Amino acid sequence: AAGYIGTPGTWCNISSWCEASTVFYGCELIVPCIMPKSYDLCMYNVSDCDGVQEGHTCNITCVYPYFGNASIGTCPESNTDPNRQVDWQPPTCGCTPVTQETNDQPEYDWNTTFDIWQCGDGFGGNVSLICQLPGEEGADACLNSSMLIGCVPTMPCAAPSGGCFFNMT
Repeated sequence: AAGYIGTPGTWCNISSWCEASTVFYGCELIVPCIMPKSYDLCMYNVSDCDGVQEGHTCNITCVYPYFGNASIGTCPESNTDPNRQVDWQPPTCGCTPVTQETNDQPEYDWNTTFDIWQCGDGFGGNVSLICQLPGEEGADACLNSSMLIGCVPTMPCAAPSGGCFFNMT
């Protein structure tokens, strides 16, 4: 029958009350695949892969502020497992760079000599570009745009309290 796969067969079942019934076996319903369950939701959009029909494909894309080429997910021909996730490889996604035009963080300056971000005057640290908040999980980690982190205000050192002594003994 359409929508099923297998080799049909029958057998006769005799109940304890001597009633006979025919039992059909060997055919399974062909079902769509479900979308992947484990993936970085800040980086990948797998929504096109929900309910992909057997033998068909879906697109997996990068979620902004990530960018990259889409990859393809597939549901195998003749899938009979209702819990089968699409087969997929994640696309290669990069973090959209912060440009001089898009930077609204005053603690970061563009170094035109080396073409890199550095900490601005009055700030120190190591600059990093991020597309997700470190240490957060799930949707709480997702950012609407890439951002620079790592620069903190510099502070003058405080003199030791009680004076400074050097013991030579």
